[in-house]
Amino acid sequence: MLSVSAEERSGPGNGGANWRVFLTAIFSFALALSLYALYHGAMDFRMFYAAAWMVRQGQGGQLYNLAAQRAFQAQYTAYPGLLFNYPPVSAALYLPLTLTSLKSAYLLWCLGNMLALAGVAVTLRTRRGLLADAANFYGVALLFGPALFTLIQGQTSILVLLAYAGALALLRRRRPLAAGIVLSLALIKPQLALPMLAVALLQRRWRIVGGWLLGAAGVLIASVAICGWKVMTEYPRFLRTMGSLPSTGIQPAYMASLRALYMLARGSEPRLWMLAAVTLLALLVTTRHSMETDRGYALATVVTLLVAYHLFPHDLVLLLIPLTFLTAEAGPSRRLTVLLAGAWLAPLLLVIFYPRALPLLALEMLALLAWILCANARPMQSAV
Repeated sequence: MLSVSAEERSGPGNGGANWRVFLTAIFSFALALSLYALYHGAMDFRMFYAAAWMVRQGQGGQLYNLAAQRAFQAQYTAYPGLLFNYPPVSAALYLPLTLTSLKSAYLLWCLGNMLALAGVAVTLRTRRGLLADAANFYGVALLFGPALFTLIQGQTSILVLLAYAGALALLRRRRPLAAGIVLSLALIKPQLALPMLAVALLQRRWRIVGGWLLGAAGVLIASVAICGWKVMTEYPRFLRTMGSLPSTGIQPAYMASLRALYMLARGSEPRLWMLAAVTLLALLVTTRHSMETDRGYALATVVTLLVAYHLFPHDLVLLLIPLTFLTAEAGPSRRLTVLLAGAWLAPLLLVIFYPRALPLLALEMLALLAWILCANARPMQSAV
């Protein structure tokens, strides 16, 4: 790996004191928002915490029983929240937090997410420019709307981003089997893991596919250990009934995928054949660049978000990968920097001021897709 001078790594005009002040400001902002959510109860964390208590008390077999979920939420979170509709391993992630109270557990989870985001910053930082310094990257990442949403809600999207970033780091080291295993950890949100498997299959990256399947087998074994073999049928059945259940938090009109964009334009769900055709077409676009390159990986990430059946605002934290790639490609151009800044801030501004327009973020992602396809062939240079 080429050596990099301190001036090149930090970029022009970025003194040590500047980024420390910037980082402190962003950290304080994120913490303030998180504390606001904590004391106003507006967080998804409650459903994860109650599900973890079910696992701790040996009730994993009832994890997808509506009445059982409500009973545990009432007992451990004061009042019912959203229904837990994630794989069993997601509940297991929160299991250590049941050793403390809900509020303390939430703060610990926020801290863990911030540490995970620091790991992402170290992994994804580029060789030059604003994002060359890991601390700068961390501050900018905390300012990214979806990262803040993840912190506020006590969600798992930053962990999915960490898995994506870890897989990319392994691909840079030409270790596709290990990359596939790490990428499979995104199965804590299956809608963000399965499209990447489809990309690897279409590109015939068999070592990535093999690693992904090995990791998925581990996730399946862990799920069976938590819930028993009946999870193989109960979880899919539970997902099929989600549309008719109360308090699921699933509102396609407030998502950012192509499916949501269609619903915004037409006012109805797209037909299944139409959704399948658009998904296949989008996945085929990824075959233009190998997912083992930075450009191809950024492309696959954007397509994954576009075709995801459920895509919540906090899931858009994965856009940090293509935005980092494009930031490196843009170089010192002021015009492109302004465009990237707009793309960076758009999710935060829409959620705060006009959440009904969230599906329009699919247009932003389509623009990012075109930009990646048309960008110069120069690969993004990693600093690690």
